[in-house]
Amino acid sequence: MKRRYIFIPYWKTSEPLKFGGITFRSTEDLAGLSKSARKHIETISSLFFLRDDLKILKMTYAIVEAATDNLLYEKIQAASDFQTIMTYLYSAPRTNFEDLFLKKEHGSMYIFEEDKVSWVLLWHIDRNDNVQHFDPKIVLPKQDKRGNVSGYSVLLNQQSQLWVAKGCRIYPQHRNLWLNQSQDLHRDYSQMSSSAHAGLFRLISKRKKNAEMIQRILTALRWYNEASSMYASRESALLNLAIGFESLLALPNRDRVTERFKEAIILLIGNVPRLDSWLEQFYDARSQIAHSGEVADFMFRATNAKERKKRERASRYRSLVAYGRHVFQASLVAIISGSEFAGRVGLRSMFTTNQERYQAIVKALSDKSIAAGSRLPRVADEISEISHYQFVPEEGLSADVIFSAAKLAAIDVLKTKGAVIPKTLETELKKLSVMKKDNDYSIGLSALHSIQDHMRSLPRPSNPSSESLKLFTSLIANIWHTTMPLYFRLEAKKVAVSQKRGKK
Repeated sequence: MKRRYIFIPYWKTSEPLKFGGITFRSTEDLAGLSKSARKHIETISSLFFLRDDLKILKMTYAIVEAATDNLLYEKIQAASDFQTIMTYLYSAPRTNFEDLFLKKEHGSMYIFEEDKVSWVLLWHIDRNDNVQHFDPKIVLPKQDKRGNVSGYSVLLNQQSQLWVAKGCRIYPQHRNLWLNQSQDLHRDYSQMSSSAHAGLFRLISKRKKNAEMIQRILTALRWYNEASSMYASRESALLNLAIGFESLLALPNRDRVTERFKEAIILLIGNVPRLDSWLEQFYDARSQIAHSGEVADFMFRATNAKERKKRERASRYRSLVAYGRHVFQASLVAIISGSEFAGRVGLRSMFTTNQERYQAIVKALSDKSIAAGSRLPRVADEISEISHYQFVPEEGLSADVIFSAAKLAAIDVLKTKGAVIPKTLETELKKLSVMKKDNDYSIGLSALHSIQDHMRSLPRPSNPSSESLKLFTSLIANIWHTTMPLYFRLEAKKVAVSQKRGKK
């Protein structure tokens, strides 16, 4: 089992909280940990100092474990998403001041992996180095024959690499970082996840359905957070915030970018008085920085957009970036609200045809890299949507793809380990699984009719291992509903032919 220790040392939490399957806890909370894990948490906790000899007492940590590198990466990515979102929310500007509650550096995330570390990497001391140990009381770990010690390789914000061991010290990236006394991750997360930002957390929880949109929003938030860095100059703060807007709005890198930017923001949050003027001034400043590296004025000139001639004489009132933070937050809330409403009415699925859903089912059930029994659950959404839209008239719905889906589904059910299939139904499934194409689909229709009759008399499967059988039952019911008229037309045709022959 692979394990990583995640620390966010400049945030504290009064109680545990969960996000993306990861539990974040206070370093004062070691209940239920194994002896080994407890020792690592205590050792790592001892490394963090605010400055000089000021050791940090309360921090936030999480332990992530997984059997494979891919699963471990997914969990670490979930922790990184949490870091990005909370850093964004903690940097929310106040309306009466321009200061931020916390800066980007407060959300610094350290990922520790147990490792054998070179003693030289830790202490940088040999006879040629121009350094010495300032505190002689520090007990250095013992080296092995290769000059290594038991320690940790550390990844800071998934970018910078460092190495530490017991006795080392980790200081903040910025000398003047402070610890906020009122900050409490558990309480703040609870309040934020039930506020105007609740939609952001709901969206992230549905990552698979909204993968593209979530990635775009997270990218925008990371750029926004860069604008909240303690190291950000006025130029870099404005430029990073502008990039955040462009990522959020998915603005094309073509002509009329300024106009598109203005149109998108006004469409999202409405024509707020003087908003159009701020949009012009902000994007003008962004262009000046991007093209010449500097800007004439970082302050907003309190005029309307139509009063360009009066702008130079107008009063300077707050910085362009201060307004930009509020506009960004309002735009994000509007985008997420619109997305949620579209999701509630099923707008995304309305634009997909059942033909396309059957094609997706055939593709998934044909994927031999996925184990039998795991293929049907991959298309559970498609099966549900086919049922929901089965009464919508549709041109171009191919019988070939429908029967291919039925055949592949039967094969998947038969190969599913642990699925309890009655003998009578198993016989019909085998017939369907070896079905070959014929001109009028009579073989497939006959098999579907028999299976549907058998399924009506069976109790609904309740065994957890029968998930594939439940999905198969739903899929076949949908297919039978679609193909039933064809079946009875063929049956009527057979009867008519038989009667005609009898008269002769």
